[in-house]
Amino acid sequence: MTTKVTLDINEKLAEKAKKHAEEQGLSLSALVETFFSKIPEEKPKNVNKNPLKPLPESFQRLEGILKAGKNFDYKEELTKALSEKYGI
Repeated sequence: MTTKVTLDINEKLAEKAKKHAEEQGLSLSALVETFFSKIPEEKPKNVNKNPLKPLPESFQRLEGILKAGKNFDYKEELTKALSEKYGI
């Protein structure tokens, strides 16, 4: 049994994913289904309940030290980096 899912993603990323799926001999739906099938059924039992620990003071002092340009788009840069990393 299948179900329809609607996703809103960056247009360039969608085209890249379609091309990748085609190169693998898959439909985009099959590619997404393959990705989703890799999600574990259960969470590991040794998962820390509070994985976020406060940053050391030496790291906190670094806040604001790096300057990005006015047109810097964090989400766009993150999308590009993750796309390159995972080959999508």
